[in-house]
Amino acid sequence: MSLSAKRKERKLIFEQSFVFDESRDDQKIIMWLFKVNTQIHINDRAIEDPLEKENKIMIAENHLNEISLRQYIIKIQQDDRFTIYDDFVN
Repeated sequence: MSLSAKRKERKLIFEQSFVFDESRDDQKIIMWLFKVNTQIHINDRAIEDPLEKENKIMIAENHLNEISLRQYIIKIQQDDRFTIYDDFVN
């Protein structure tokens, strides 16, 4: 099976349920980002191929609560979608 065929059939894994709670506490933000990164690494290892940048952002978006997601949507409507996960993190 070719690499492109593997990528087409790949489904993201969302094993843990956790959400960002709009916290401004640096330690809580770091912990949330660590959990998102863990989900990304789980997906990388599941197929032994790094996730595409859009999928990394999708995993993070999936773990935003309703208020955070609403704020995020407003931000990307004004400034365009993030295309690089590191930009999302920053």
